[in-house]
Amino acid sequence: MKNKYSYIYNHDTFNSTIDALTKNQFYRDIGKSDQREKISDENLRYSSWIASILALSEFDDCKSKSLMFGILAYLEKEDDPCYRTLCYTIISRTGNIPLDESLTKIFDLKKNLFKISFDPFLDYELGSKRIFSKIEIGNEKYYISEYQKDIYESLNKGKYISISGPTSSGKSFVIQNYIIDKLNKESEFKAIYVVPTRALISEVQSYFKGRLKDPKIKIKTGIGNPKEKLIQKEIFVLTPERSLKLFELNRNSALIPNLIYFDEIQNIEDEERGVLLEYILTESSKYWKNSKIILGGPYLEKMSEIFQRIDKDNSINNKSSLISIYQTKCILKFHKGQKKCKYNTI
Repeated sequence: MKNKYSYIYNHDTFNSTIDALTKNQFYRDIGKSDQREKISDENLRYSSWIASILALSEFDDCKSKSLMFGILAYLEKEDDPCYRTLCYTIISRTGNIPLDESLTKIFDLKKNLFKISFDPFLDYELGSKRIFSKIEIGNEKYYISEYQKDIYESLNKGKYISISGPTSSGKSFVIQNYIIDKLNKESEFKAIYVVPTRALISEVQSYFKGRLKDPKIKIKTGIGNPKEKLIQKEIFVLTPERSLKLFELNRNSALIPNLIYFDEIQNIEDEERGVLLEYILTESSKYWKNSKIILGGPYLEKMSEIFQRIDKDNSINNKSSLISIYQTKCILKFHKGQKKCKYNTI
């Protein structure tokens, strides 16, 4: 990473403190809290200062590392009110407001209020962050991350939208709720939701069935009879291969989708699947010139290029590498014939 934050990003004290915090969380997870490593307050305060600077950077890798520290330090010092407020400030500045739900000692979800006061300037900063992260869908209020908010705003502006980010960044959540909102509010709305595998069809279908209570809204997993009378509100959940039949249907009916979403398109750069997906995208833009077409997947370099070729002026690219969650992982090495193992956190 070659930027102005490189020195503090790679600082030895910061890295060693994160390593110690990771090990301590692992020991808590396996019920061995007595084996936790002692971390000096000096190292924690110094690392907190570094994390608070990285949280305000424009680089996702800096924000990710800052978020990692904020979560681990909060878990380490959850009973210390000073560290609770400090860690929340770091987490908030990375744009990960949904973590409020886990930080129950800081925020009261029922009253929608902070349980503590920071200082006048921080109260304004952190309160504003939370207010600006709110979206309303139907009668529900959701607090989403900065990256999710950027996606949500793009949906109301762009015609061709590519969304590149980690699997855990909440892309599908925003798109699904946007579709639900449109189906509930509009007098007529049709969506095509393309998933990479047949196994995901039932998962996505179940989610929409659980959220869409209006019996007039139909959720379909196949194309059906091309001559069948079209419904005013419907959503098709299909694989790329099944979606090819839509072009045949379009020649025999008046199906005009308002939105087409290709979810988790990991293999668009693979030769065989990539050709199929690019063909579907190109054909979709020809058949349905007024439809909003969206692509979503992790770390896709060519997504924006495809939309640039189709319509440069009406394409938007949302890209992030910020991981919104943190997991403790370890490697276990078992000894043959012995009831013990060695473990290393990663």
